[in-house]
Amino acid sequence: MVKKDNTIRKLYSISLLSSNYIAPIYVVYLLDKGLGFSQIALLHIAKDITGFIFEIPSGIFADMTNRKYSLALSAFLFLLSMFFFILGSEFIFLLFAFIFWGASFSFISGTDSAIAYDNAEDQAHFSRIISNMSLFRKISSFITKIIGPVIYSLYSVIPFIASGLNSLLQMLLSLTLKKDKERKQKITVSDYLSRIKESILIPNVFITMVIYAVLTSAITSLFVYQQPKLLECGISVEFFSIVYAVIFLFNIISSYFVRMIKKSTVPKLYSIILITTMSLSIYFLSKSNNSILIVLLMTFHSVMLNITTHLKTLKLNSLFSNHNRSGLLSTQSLIGNVVQSILIYISGILAERHGIEAGFVFLSLIPLLVLPIILSNKKDSLNQK
Repeated sequence: MVKKDNTIRKLYSISLLSSNYIAPIYVVYLLDKGLGFSQIALLHIAKDITGFIFEIPSGIFADMTNRKYSLALSAFLFLLSMFFFILGSEFIFLLFAFIFWGASFSFISGTDSAIAYDNAEDQAHFSRIISNMSLFRKISSFITKIIGPVIYSLYSVIPFIASGLNSLLQMLLSLTLKKDKERKQKITVSDYLSRIKESILIPNVFITMVIYAVLTSAITSLFVYQQPKLLECGISVEFFSIVYAVIFLFNIISSYFVRMIKKSTVPKLYSIILITTMSLSIYFLSKSNNSILIVLLMTFHSVMLNITTHLKTLKLNSLFSNHNRSGLLSTQSLIGNVVQSILIYISGILAERHGIEAGFVFLSLIPLLVLPIILSNKKDSLNQK
């Protein structure tokens, strides 16, 4: 029992170290290095493609070896990413930074949850552990997003050094975790691929994944342009802390209400309102030069992402079976990486050639692409049945 408690406490500590100080400022850092939006888009694509490539190998690695090594490897890869960011006087260094960043995501995805599951006493205990881990991640995210812009304004590489130290601690802590429980069956490459194939072939599940990938990617792709938009309307980097504090607080409040949503289905009318509101808000963000309105719209997008992600989780959880959970998770991640890469690339080209506004306008049209699917759906739901 003591070992279990130690493992869980270590997972909480790892969750507390999970956030980085660069998220609120790295786009500004890249712009300061002289990169254009098309180059920044290419870096994001490199990150997403790396995540795409390593999604299956990382899952197999976690299943066939000790999961703690997967956590440690993720932290080490992120540490390498920070090293190349600091060396980022040349595009090639930044390219390696994003490649290692993308790979680090693949190796941590779902691994900590799997360790928590192995060490939980029952399902209720597992749910509490996951909830606590999520809380620690949010606390970590809040702290780093407040501190990141401030230390960046002092010296641009400090956030990257601080994030690297976080990763180093995370790696060392991961290595102290106990060994996994012995699994009765080792997962082979063919098993993993067959699970992904099976998840794609489940009737309409693939379409549901694509719908949510489009909606979430439209919002997450905005992040590339939010920081320059804040600068454009006169908010200096050190004041980004206040902006992200406001967004975080509203996100926490919205999370409380979002968790009250228990059904994975959404009435068609609500789906249409949700999507059109999302689209219009992105468009208004492209046109606004009022700093207060921009912050409010950014906050709104964060809440929308919260809602969409929650609905996606509910729906996919209702489709999970024990034998194919990993296949569905991997397929979901693969689709998300592909969709986001496409959106960031096109919006980046438009932003560089025609200004940030063009990138925003393009992304504002993306949620509308799923409307025909919803309108043609006989079921009164956002999700395909």
